[in-house]
Amino acid sequence: MIAKYYLSFRYRIMLAIFACVLVFMTQEARSQGFDWQYSSRLPSAYPRLFLGGSVSGIYGFHTADIYSLGEEYRCGDYKQGVETGISAAAVGEYWSPGSMVAFWGMIGFRTSTTRFTSQPPSEPFRRNGVEFELSREFAMDVYLRALLMEAGVKYRIARTHAHLGIGLRTDLVLSTTAEQTETILTPVEFTQSIGYGEQTLTGMRRLLLTPIITAGYDAELGKGIYATPRITLGIPIVSRSLIADWTLVDVSGGVSFFLSL
Repeated sequence: MIAKYYLSFRYRIMLAIFACVLVFMTQEARSQGFDWQYSSRLPSAYPRLFLGGSVSGIYGFHTADIYSLGEEYRCGDYKQGVETGISAAAVGEYWSPGSMVAFWGMIGFRTSTTRFTSQPPSEPFRRNGVEFELSREFAMDVYLRALLMEAGVKYRIARTHAHLGIGLRTDLVLSTTAEQTETILTPVEFTQSIGYGEQTLTGMRRLLLTPIITAGYDAELGKGIYATPRITLGIPIVSRSLIADWTLVDVSGGVSFFLSL
């Protein structure tokens, strides 16, 4: 009777142990949300520090009072412009224990062109006794080159690889130059473009601070390797110029590649 009870108790214990092992075996092994297995037998530490590179395209919307910069920039009544450019940087991420929160930082270089255009009212003019309607377009291309530094924190959404983040970008401006062009639109027989050369913009800030909001996705490429495509929205907290109102909103989209250390 005792032997029968002992065998029944041992059977129940073994069944419970087997059930626990089965439960743990079916749980997803997580490291930054990825299925990385560094050892099938022994406990192992998963990497937390990742380094890599990043490249992004830049698109921005500018509102400025160019007239306030000085007489030499008053060919046209420039008010709004569109910025396009590219940035490249070295980037690193550190994942906190639990793999839900990561801190990132990057340092690199960005170059961009912002185009402002203006069309004044048409003006009549006479040539060889014939009256024409003269219409023109003025354009100013502003070239920005800067060192960029960025730091922030991102939070992985639930059990997905998607994330949201906030941070601060600092641009150390190396140069800001501008080139103006006048184009005659009509009469068509007189159409031509006249360039006024490139010159340095005065009164521009050397240090630009931009709070940013990011959204992205961490895609596994292999053990200890992942790529992060992301979209970033930035709204600078100061005017780009010291002597004129110059605000902007920029959107950038790019991808970073990370390798564990």
